Amino acid sequence: MKKPVYSLFFFLAWTLPVFSQISQGALPDSVIYLTPVEEAFMIDKETKSLFKIYPFGSSLVNVATKQTLSFAFEKKVSNGLSFSLLANFPQSARIRDFNGQLEKGLHWRGGLELRYYYKMPGLIKKNKQANNLSGNYFGAKYERNWSSGKGVYVFGNSNYYNIAYGIQKRFLNRGFLDFSVRLGNNQLYESVQRATGTQLEIRNYFYLSAGIKAGLALGKNYKMSDDLVCPIFKCYSNRKSAFKINVLRTWSIGRRDSFVGGNTWHISVNPNISYEIKVANSPLSFDQDLEVSLYFSNSRTNTPDFGLRYYNLRYHAGFRFYHGMRNRINKGQSGNNLSGLYSFARAKLERSTSWRFEKNLDTGLYHLVEFITKEVEAQIGIGYQKEVLERLYFDLGIGATKDIKLSLNRPLQGVQVISYIKVGLMF
Repeated sequence: MKKPVYSLFFFLAWTLPVFSQISQGALPDSVIYLTPVEEAFMIDKETKSLFKIYPFGSSLVNVATKQTLSFAFEKKVSNGLSFSLLANFPQSARIRDFNGQLEKGLHWRGGLELRYYYKMPGLIKKNKQANNLSGNYFGAKYERNWSSGKGVYVFGNSNYYNIAYGIQKRFLNRGFLDFSVRLGNNQLYESVQRATGTQLEIRNYFYLSAGIKAGLALGKNYKMSDDLVCPIFKCYSNRKSAFKINVLRTWSIGRRDSFVGGNTWHISVNPNISYEIKVANSPLSFDQDLEVSLYFSNSRTNTPDFGLRYYNLRYHAGFRFYHGMRNRINKGQSGNNLSGLYSFARAKLERSTSWRFEKNLDTGLYHLVEFITKEVEAQIGIGYQKEVLERLYFDLGIGATKDIKLSLNRPLQGVQVISYIKVGLMF
């Protein structure tokens, strides 16, 4: 398979080993598949519609928000063309208004996407690929973000437009992966405090971003044999520890209108690493996870120099118990590893710091204001982790979280649902 335009995005090169390995499942010109690995990506299976569930991760346009779930229903309307309906799970938000009052709201997001799988009509005609949703594509997307509560005067509404080049692969009936490079515009409606009062103004973001989405994909179901599954999931391998790099983290660069005139540039980077080690030879493991979001901009200071405008550190530490592992090992069905269904109990420590300019109504001058938030939470839930192919893994889970301590005199929240989907490199 010819390499796509990965080299144009060298600043994201650390994400590419994962998708490069996935793309090695591409096929010779003469056959639909040769090996179980190639069959795992279902290039020979017809799939004209998919219902996809995946995490809405951090990027330039939502760097300060928590991760939530996105939904997409993609339907083919011709051999090469597909149409998608998009939606996000409603997301709660809290923000302080110009008077320092804490306001609550609910964010909603929905949209449409059109994709053209440009190689697929020719491949189908030559009987080299089934009519499905796996392949290289060009896409265009529109999304609308709106809020309840105080509406646009506190939380802001926005329109998103972007064009994309990407590669999507279906994986073993229940999964999908989608690498894309996107060039977009976000029109954000923001409330600005002026001498005449609060006014609604439009700010434009222009951004280039690249990353990988992965999640659940429900479509036409096919039977997969054990001869296929075990080589993919490395059933009999032994592993007592793992250093993991999650690549489902969008990295981006962009330009936006400034609050105080002129334009500002922004860069966001969002690494996520974890280390897991088994406790002796038991089904119990200790897992640590660190997420970092950094947002750089030349609007942080009065000079045009770049500076850190926002950062978020999120650290999880706790235990996982892999159910049934000892029994599977005794039956010769599994190696002693870090794969399978698990329960988890962990603590989350989070700190966020942001800086923004606010206008002093007495002097008429802008000054830099620092906002710091801290959170401590207790979390429990269940998950499923598997090592896949060579040096790859996926990890998904769902559970509940409860606030233990919050800063800025924020009220403690009740029990809330959490979820995550991670795909990356495992060493």
